[in-house]
Amino acid sequence: ALPSIKHQASSINHHYQTMTTTTTGKTPNTTSTSTQQSTNLFSYLLSLPPRVLLNLYSDNTNNTNTTNTNIAGRGIYACRAALQHLPPIARQYVLRLASCGGTLELEHCLKWCNAQYGNKHYSVVEAMERLCVIFCKEKDSNKEDKKVKVLQLTPQFLVGIQKSISSLQSAPWPAVDVQRLYSKTTLTLPNKTSKATATSTKTFTKLKLTVTSSSSSKVNKDLEKPPTANDLEIYTQRRWDSVLHYLVGSTDYGEEPPAAVTRFLEKTGLMQQDIGTNAHPNSTDASSLVITSKGYEFMLQDVHVQVWLFILQYLNQLESIKRCEEVRHEALIFLICLSYCQVGEAYPCSMLSRDGYKLCTDFSQFGLVKLYNVAGKSGDLKNKDTVYFYPTRVAVNLIAGSTAAVAHVGAPSVSSTRALEESLSAAVPGTSHLAIIVQTNFQLCAYTTSELHVSMLGLFCEESTFRRLPNVVFFKITRDSVKGAFRFGIEAGQILQFLKMNAHPRLRTGGQLIPSNIEDQILLWDRERHRVQMEEVYLLQCQDANEFEAVVQYTIDLGAHMWSNEHKNTIMVRYAQTESVMAYVQKFRARAAKKRRRGDIY
Repeated sequence: ALPSIKHQASSINHHYQTMTTTTTGKTPNTTSTSTQQSTNLFSYLLSLPPRVLLNLYSDNTNNTNTTNTNIAGRGIYACRAALQHLPPIARQYVLRLASCGGTLELEHCLKWCNAQYGNKHYSVVEAMERLCVIFCKEKDSNKEDKKVKVLQLTPQFLVGIQKSISSLQSAPWPAVDVQRLYSKTTLTLPNKTSKATATSTKTFTKLKLTVTSSSSSKVNKDLEKPPTANDLEIYTQRRWDSVLHYLVGSTDYGEEPPAAVTRFLEKTGLMQQDIGTNAHPNSTDASSLVITSKGYEFMLQDVHVQVWLFILQYLNQLESIKRCEEVRHEALIFLICLSYCQVGEAYPCSMLSRDGYKLCTDFSQFGLVKLYNVAGKSGDLKNKDTVYFYPTRVAVNLIAGSTAAVAHVGAPSVSSTRALEESLSAAVPGTSHLAIIVQTNFQLCAYTTSELHVSMLGLFCEESTFRRLPNVVFFKITRDSVKGAFRFGIEAGQILQFLKMNAHPRLRTGGQLIPSNIEDQILLWDRERHRVQMEEVYLLQCQDANEFEAVVQYTIDLGAHMWSNEHKNTIMVRYAQTESVMAYVQKFRARAAKKRRRGDIY
């Protein structure tokens, strides 16, 4: 079937390009406005032209810098990611179609789905079409003179998913045990002044490390210990704590976010120029930036959502460069490949392309990866042969769907719980941990020593009830404090999610993270905002009953009538339509006065 598939590839590309032009009415280089509202990577991909997805599926570049044709390219991971994103029924369709050549009549596909789920068939097919996994076509029937509908996997996806099924590669890059090298060998830097000594060289993938016991070599004393999974969790948390401290203008946190992150804070609308300063509107001075209402909302969100907002801004920023299509493709495939790595494993940067390494260094500023240089802190990051990258939990969960799961359930991960337990049990309390216990009497106990966390809790807690002990603070959740948070643009769901995500580890063993009466009451306070809808009106006092009846009928026909009292001859009309109503009243009164002068009293 492969020759026919390759023959059809060009026609399929033309089909999807035509579909994009007719549905969006934009050129292929024009990005849809929905990219600004995407909440995860796949919603972003669905907003792009279909050819972007097809190019991801057909990426044959392997991550090993070899010419071995038996090693699958990066496109198989894009196919795996698309398969994971599909509903369970759609996954069954894909795997069955991939096993039978990629093409089958629609009536046969319907037999794969139980009768009770038959109504979901067309929605499943639509989901696969949006991801460019399949397309529907018609062909001549052999038995009758009529057309039959056929489901066919796109050639790019078919080749990629077949290679993915038969591939033994679990990760896009070969992992290297840097921890073993660090603990069992002495890593040295070349000593140009010393004579050559007998050394043994070990090669792991593309990296060569010199192992020696000679004292004539210069020992690299500034070499850091390779990070563990818990270290990576703390690294990501500290990276985003610095962002949150910067948002609220806190000065008790020594580490400031990178300059690229501060620029993104302004571009994403989380911060803006302080109108009280004399700074120029286009000024790049970070000291004149203040938090916005959108920034308050950002503070209470899960770290996955926060990271994605920065990634989305980064992807949108790529549109301004000349090689936009190539770099964006490299960024998307790199993010997809990261999701198939393991947290705590080291992967060599020597396997990355030039653009891939540049993206890796940029994403390290967002906490997606942590770079580790075997040449020590003083080593040059430009030499990627001595640099490894460690994917963090946020990067690995970017595609796996844990972002949506966390946003829905609010359940913290195992690794984050373990890191929090270690921080709480430390002899000296850290400043990055936050463990919250909400009691049924609306009292909130938070184990923290950070002023940032106190400020964040003050967004929806009563500040006058604040009490502090050496490692714990107490607040009260009140109706006024929660409604004050609503005025900042914070939603009830975001408050509840924040409380669940930062719940104390003792509450994460299967019980309720928040008492049910607290959760229900916060939701009820939120609904109070929608019980009464305020609208500006104009109160009109009519002179008599005849004028009242005439004006009421006119305002009803105009759609401006809000309320009226027949006994007092008063009418309330929409303020925006006051001019039209008053013009009618003046005309009515002029006619009435003219009739009275003639003696014709109505």
